[in-house]
Amino acid sequence: MTYLLASALLALPVPFVPMPQDTPEPIDVITALEQAVTNAIEQARPAVVTIDRVKSEDGTTLAVRGRDAMRAPNNPNGVVFIDGFGMRNDGPASSDYVSYDFGSGVLVGEEGQILTTYHVVSGAERLFVRVQGIDPFEAEIIAADPRSDLAVIAPVGGMAPFAEGAFPDPIPIGDASTLRPGTFLVALGNSHNVSRDGQASASFGILANSARRLIAPSNDFGQVVPTMLQHYSTLFQLDSKLNLGMSGGAVVNLKGELMAITTASANAVGYDPRAGYAIPMDALGRHALDALIEGKEVEYGFLGISLSSPSNMIREVQPGTPAGEGGLLQGDSIEAVAGQPVTDFDGLVRAVNPLPVGDPVELTIRRDGRVLIKEVVLSKFPIEGEIIATTKSEAWRGLRIDFPSVISPRDELLTAMARGGVGVVEVISGTPAEEAGLRVGQIITQVDGKAVRTPRAFREAVKPLNGKDVRLSTDRGPIMIGPDGGASQIE
Repeated sequence: MTYLLASALLALPVPFVPMPQDTPEPIDVITALEQAVTNAIEQARPAVVTIDRVKSEDGTTLAVRGRDAMRAPNNPNGVVFIDGFGMRNDGPASSDYVSYDFGSGVLVGEEGQILTTYHVVSGAERLFVRVQGIDPFEAEIIAADPRSDLAVIAPVGGMAPFAEGAFPDPIPIGDASTLRPGTFLVALGNSHNVSRDGQASASFGILANSARRLIAPSNDFGQVVPTMLQHYSTLFQLDSKLNLGMSGGAVVNLKGELMAITTASANAVGYDPRAGYAIPMDALGRHALDALIEGKEVEYGFLGISLSSPSNMIREVQPGTPAGEGGLLQGDSIEAVAGQPVTDFDGLVRAVNPLPVGDPVELTIRRDGRVLIKEVVLSKFPIEGEIIATTKSEAWRGLRIDFPSVISPRDELLTAMARGGVGVVEVISGTPAEEAGLRVGQIITQVDGKAVRTPRAFREAVKPLNGKDVRLSTDRGPIMIGPDGGASQIE
């Protein structure tokens, strides 16, 4: 019987099992990786540029579109430039000029817009850019944001002086939020200022961490970077070395897509000097880039609470803040912002900052074991440092307003928000606003008796009053402002 069963089993058809293919040779694997890296460098390198900075004597930034004495041809003011070897040359616009104040940038726009870091262009009186295949040209700051340490510059006078097709294509921008530690990345920039020919140097490594905190780093010029986001866990840490001059350069994946902008190569004393840091092109980075490339100020959503570290529980809620107005209470735990989970303060910053100010946002909170949905209208986070924006909102009768959170000293911020209203950030000379006695820093709480708490509410309140005298209630008393001037403060 056993014999018959064995015979029957032998008679059954045997399925075909393909023989395993040969395992790739290690050299083939390495060669494939090498080819991917060289392809990424070849694709991204044309979009990476060199930036030379000529600083102003008093350290203020003068290279802003529309300002006087910003650009002059042929070595203005008769200045003679001397290089490091004591040889005379024609200044930064010369291909022979050797700069000792330099950084990097990345072409991101069709009109020659270049993304770089704030600290590379801060304090510049003039900026000169070198692109492969193009003579050095002067650039101007379109917008700059000290909080993110990002800035966008562009050729002075636009693209008209350049032949069609002379500029490289803008670099494609990827989604850095999808990257995980261990991802292969290539850093490109003006290492040690050797990239004056327009061919950026490359450094290869992995993403060491996707959410690092960096306290008071030094930039390429020995100064502390005037930025605040680096105090939160928002930076990429790279294991590829970032040499002097790499700030403002590109960090790309193996597809050649921009994933981050290098910001600092130095660390606090005692830490690994090889560690480099970069600003990721995630939701927060793209939020900043989208505003800067249009010449606008970067606006960050502001909730106005403090959390009990390291949890997501609210420690304090102040009246007048978006959180206070939205009904949040001490002891509530914020679990999500607009659907994005929150577990700690850094996560709250990353979730709230990219959201539009003045717009309602949905918060998921836990209170006494219950899950609640609260809607709050975000205010605007106050920025420290010089903000540059060449595209401004339209003035109303010579008046520009903003959230009170951005015009009050930090120690008076919560008091100003509790009062409500909007703050005066600019009064144009010779306009009805100036003649009416309005001043920068003044708080407007009502328009013809209607309370206003956001710039949008102010614009909506004054819109139907076109051509009429308008009564404004302010922290310095009531003011009547007319459409054609001649108004005065009410006694």
